[in-house]
Formats: sequence, structure tokens, C-alpha cells
Amino acid sequence: TYSNSMMTRILDLVEVATINKSKAENFITKFGRYYTPIVVAVAAIILTVGVVSSFFNPDVDWTHWVYVAMEFLVISCPCALVISVPLSFFCAIGVASKRGILIRGSNYLEALYHVENIVFDKTGTLTKGEFNIVEIIPAEGYRVEDVKRLFIYTEYYSEHPIGKSVVEAYGKENVLTEIISEFQALQGGARAEINGSHILIATSKLARREKLTFPEVLDPNLVVYVFKEKTYIGHVIVGDTIREEAFDTLSSLRQGGISSTYMLTGDSRPIAENVANILQIDEVFAELLPDQKVEYMDRIKESTKSKLGTT
Repeated sequence: TYSNSMMTRILDLVEVATINKSKAENFITKFGRYYTPIVVAVAAIILTVGVVSSFFNPDVDWTHWVYVAMEFLVISCPCALVISVPLSFFCAIGVASKRGILIRGSNYLEALYHVENIVFDKTGTLTKGEFNIVEIIPAEGYRVEDVKRLFIYTEYYSEHPIGKSVVEAYGKENVLTEIISEFQALQGGARAEINGSHILIATSKLARREKLTFPEVLDPNLVVYVFKEKTYIGHVIVGDTIREEAFDTLSSLRQGGISSTYMLTGDSRPIAENVANILQIDEVFAELLPDQKVEYMDRIKESTKSKLGTT
């Protein structure tokens, strides 16, 4: 239902962001709570004194004291202070959400000022997450077209960014889905039955776990090995594209006082180090499962002993 959709949840986060107020906002709110009644009371006293004195002294114009009281209210009004501080935070949260950045409250926005270290995910953050087949190397006795077809067909039902990207590039309309059965997503690959044959596509880590024989290839891009009935038939080299804005973003962060940058990724170390070297990331942690990324985040927090900004 719409109430349970991701869009509704995002809107709710933006709307309730004002609940989590910063220290500056809390101070201004408390200040205004006491200051405003005091100012109004003093203005009322000025008006009362002026009006009462006009009864005893005919030379005193009580309307003059009305203006004096009103002028005092205008001069003493903390509107610029009380309104501008919350409004600046509100505008910042709104502008950030318009650009796809969700900040859950003013207190988090204020905390960003103190950030010294930033941890990035790789795929879809520093890179576009748009994967393309760079090269296909078939084993002896197999053709490039055979390896590519089995690789694409096995990835057809995958929800992984790699699978989606390569299938879209190949063209879904070109896939004969009726010959695909028993699809299974795995950590580091996928398994499917294609036209009666059991096909496995796997990273080197998964292939070793399955105790399969294959020629291990070193490449800065992702290497996916293709097996037919547990026999190696070739490998596919898949590349991701670094975001153009990543270079300027990291440069701006360093100029803004960020001391260290980190990258967490599930990709192999050669791929991770290649991206880290290009973007000049200070430290990289590769071949991590999702739950391990949380663990490494905690390790980084402990090692830096400072507040972290995350994307």
C-alpha cells in the first residue's frame, strides 16, 4: 500500500526532521520562551505608566507613550534571532532532501560541522553502479557467445546491480526465459538451470567455497567465472564506472577539513584498491558482507574516536 511505500517513509523522515532539534535551536526556543513575555510585560508597563501619568499631568500626551511602547516592542523583538535560526536549519534540511540527502534532524545537521572522517560505500555511491561487460574469455573448446549467453541467462532474474545492468545492456527481449529454471541467488554469484544444464556464475571466493577448479585471474575489474555442470567454461570481466562528481566531492571534502576517507565494499581487493587509488581514498576495506560493513564502521569509530559522517 502507499502508506507502506518507500516514498512515504522518505517523506515521513523529512517531515519529522524538525523534531530532532540542534543545541542552537533548543537554546533559542528556551530563550524565546522567557524573553518574549518579559519584553511584552515591560512594554505593557511603559504604556501603563504613560497613560496613568497623563491623568495626573495634562502636559503628558498618552498617545505618545503608546508609540513608545510599540517602538520598544519592535526594537526588543527577537524575531530575527528566534525565527532565523530554526528557519536556516529547516531550509538546509529541505535543500538537502531535494538533492537526495536525507538528514533526520537539525541535531544531525549541526553534528556534520564536527565531522573529521567520512566512510563511503562503493557501488552506487562512488561508482554509478552501472556495470558493463568489459571482456569475455572462453575456455578452450567454448565460444565467446556461449559464455556470454549463459552468463546473461543466469543473471536474468537477479536483483543484484551487476545482474540488472548486464541484462539490460544485453536486452531483456533477447532472453528466452522459458529455458531458465531453478534460479538461486548466492553470495558472490548465482545459480540456474539453463536448457537442462546446471550453470553457476561465481566470484573466485564463491568458486573456492564450492571447491571448483578454475584459472584464477587478477584484474582491477570484477571477474565472474562461469561453470557448466561444475566445469569451468570461461570468465567474464565486468567493470563499473566511477561517478564524475566523485572527484570534485572528495576534493571539496578535503578542502573543508575532512582528515580521512574510508571505503567499504563487498568487491574484491584489486577492484576496491583500483577505485581507491583513482579517488585517493585513504583506507579501503574490501570483500565485506553487509553485516561486516556495520562491524567495520564500529571499528573505524573506535580507531578515530570522532564523529563520523555517512552517505
